[in-house]
Amino acid sequence: METQNCAVEGCGRLARERGWCWRHYMRWWRRGDPTAPPARLPLRVAGRPRCSEPECPNTAIARGLCPMHYERRKATGDLPMRTTTLSELPPLEIPREDAIYLAGLFDGEGTICVSVSLPRASRRQRTAQYALHAAVSMLDRPTIQTFATLFGGSHYTDCRNGEHQSLARWYCNQWRAARAIHALQPFLRIKRRQAELALEFMQTFPHTDDGRGILPAAMLEQRVRLCNEIALLNHSHWLKKR
Repeated sequence: METQNCAVEGCGRLARERGWCWRHYMRWWRRGDPTAPPARLPLRVAGRPRCSEPECPNTAIARGLCPMHYERRKATGDLPMRTTTLSELPPLEIPREDAIYLAGLFDGEGTICVSVSLPRASRRQRTAQYALHAAVSMLDRPTIQTFATLFGGSHYTDCRNGEHQSLARWYCNQWRAARAIHALQPFLRIKRRQAELALEFMQTFPHTDDGRGILPAAMLEQRVRLCNEIALLNHSHWLKKR
């Protein structure tokens, strides 16, 4: 089989799609022009804060640091601690009637859970990572869109084969999930305890790791305890439904 080179002048790579190599094809797919220069993040973005390192003009992307200083301080374990708490986030302004209605739906069709990602050498992850999730699944798509409009997150349709109808799902995680749970908690009945544990779980996140993926033992023990309590409550409710 005869091979062809990329149609872009000066490129000696093998053609993969539409007569272009993979690199130039992806530039066409993303930007509409295979010869467009690669997109790069500018060092300074208007409206974004500057890096907190002295005399650094670059834009901060994480923990008040630019990419270069973030990676340097992450390697030495000298990253500044996160300070985000639930009280610092802007409150959700939801009418009381809507909150009561959505809380009832969440009691019946909603889920509060914590996922655990175990350490992996390939990801340079030295300790387990925990994340809070909130989700709702039902047949009524407009209601799912209401959850997404009021609380943010993503919504999609889970298409099934056969005679089953497609399920609509709403999903969010971490602080967005915590804000949604916080808004619904006063009106929850069945999942009130899970909501309380979930909010307590998120209070462990202002105190993060030391930049090298090493969590304090007391914090890790608290996260494991809360994760297990939420899982046990979810399992007991699942057994009652059966």
